[in-house]
Amino acid sequence: QYINVFYSPYTPYLVTGALINQSQVIVAEVFDTPFENITGEMGLDYDFTDSLDVIGYDWKSYNLDAGAFTVYPEMNYMLRDAEGFLYKFHFVDFYNDEGEKGYPKMEIKRL
Repeated sequence: QYINVFYSPYTPYLVTGALINQSQVIVAEVFDTPFENITGEMGLDYDFTDSLDVIGYDWKSYNLDAGAFTVYPEMNYMLRDAEGFLYKFHFVDFYNDEGEKGYPKMEIKRL
């Protein structure tokens, strides 16, 4: 969990999301390609950033009617580590096996 500041209106808000280790990883958002189709060659096609909250919290949203979070597995990310290796990554769930929220599940594969 971390504090995200919304500016219209100014509101600090506690969110559950992902922050990166800026000295070890840079990240590109890959929202236009299904996870299974992401390849290492695509690493040249995207702009990578070391912005701390590039992954952030908006890979999920809260559904008021259902009273539950929905994860967007089509929001994929490509990570490049400090050694130059590429990985594809996305979230697939926000609940543990007991149905408790706040336990993100993810899929990651080295390219």
